[in-house]
Amino acid sequence: MLAALATGQTAITDEFAMYLVYARVLQSTVHIISTSVFAVYLRFALFLVQVGICVYWMVEFFKIN
Repeated sequence: MLAALATGQTAITDEFAMYLVYARVLQSTVHIISTSVFAVYLRFALFLVQVGICVYWMVEFFKIN
């Protein structure tokens, strides 16, 4: 995200930025609500969504440069 902002290529991050925020907020909410096994799996799935979006951004960023 910072690299896109610094180089003026925010179009790369615009499409999925809110999904990243939603996944982060949901992950934190689930963490606060419960520590059951299912909640841990759900938190991990939401974390993977965040990692996937960041990996996608890095691939797109380096594809352009």
